[in-house]
Amino acid sequence: MGWKNSVYIAGAGNFGQIVMELLEEYGKEEWHVRGFLDNNKAKQGNDIKGLPVLNPCRDLFSDSAENVYVFIAVIDWRVRSELAEQLYSYGLERIYYVGEDVYWQKARFFEGSKLIPRYATKAKLASDGKLEPVFRYIETHVMDGCNLKCKGCTHFSNLFPTDAAVPLEQFERDIKRLKEICDVKKLRLLGGEPLLHRELLKFMKIARGAFPYSDVRVVTNGLLIDRQDEELLSYMREHEIFFDISWYPPMLQRKEEILSFLDNRRIKYHAFETEIYEFSRCLTLSDIHDPEISQLKCGSRYCTILRDGKLYKCALAAYLPEYRRAFGVNIREEPGMDIYHDSIDKIRDFSVACVKDPIDMCRYCTEQPESFSWGARPHPEKEDWLVSNVE
Repeated sequence: MGWKNSVYIAGAGNFGQIVMELLEEYGKEEWHVRGFLDNNKAKQGNDIKGLPVLNPCRDLFSDSAENVYVFIAVIDWRVRSELAEQLYSYGLERIYYVGEDVYWQKARFFEGSKLIPRYATKAKLASDGKLEPVFRYIETHVMDGCNLKCKGCTHFSNLFPTDAAVPLEQFERDIKRLKEICDVKKLRLLGGEPLLHRELLKFMKIARGAFPYSDVRVVTNGLLIDRQDEELLSYMREHEIFFDISWYPPMLQRKEEILSFLDNRRIKYHAFETEIYEFSRCLTLSDIHDPEISQLKCGSRYCTILRDGKLYKCALAAYLPEYRRAFGVNIREEPGMDIYHDSIDKIRDFSVACVKDPIDMCRYCTEQPESFSWGARPHPEKEDWLVSNVE
């Protein structure tokens, strides 16, 4: 037929259709889409714009497994992981996870016959012979301290001295180990306020060096953006590291000034459109709550944290020891997933469970979070994090 690459798209939903449309619009000369793969029996046997929806069974690839590309276009992290394991067991070697930017922004994940690693990541083997764990999102502190001292900060940053910094050596060791055991699609450096760290550029270089194709971002309140030196800004520009800017009240008068500063220097950023006038709290001192409901109501349920060599489902679980130390509360701490000592198989399971499943800590979070007005609190109180009228 003269087609260069034979393709199946795993996932016959909206995401899969976007991938098909991109391939047909921009890649007709290089990519031949044979059809969709989906384990949903209700979809099998149907057509999507002339392409069949097929059962992804072993017989389908019996004589062509080594020559077929499969693009997994599924948002649900658990389904995506199960599909990859299933397809790998059939002898397929060219399995690629299509990044969520392709879904949300219709980003091109190929140039001609070449795939762009940032948007199409090949499923790789880990040291145990199974597919490497892939984390959708991980964030980690550069600074524990912050210059805003927000009341009820979910990272407990106002419990730390303003200059409390994460040791560069610890960060480098953890990122290096993370690279050995998994891939990370989005890595965010935050705090606290990361721009307070005098060696922030070194942190950026370590992160980008370990994960050259990941979405790396620096999360900031923006107050110090225009004080950064040209070397740091140049590195961000050249290596596609973004700022994620949160607009708290102290920044609002300078909002246009800061964005103009970044635009003039061609620094990429994501500036949240919604200005932050409210925080929410969910913590209680009793483990009486329904963890399934609590996690569904939690705004941080997708925020996997790397802290001191361990992975945690959320910021409360990762940084709770500081709250316990400050106020002597009796809340059980989460053990976390040890990236140095836990097995790859356990980490693989956690890479999916951290997105979908509650943890024991969720029992301390109310099923109904409580909003309160944003404000600075340089001298925090225990109640700043506790939901009212709950024991």
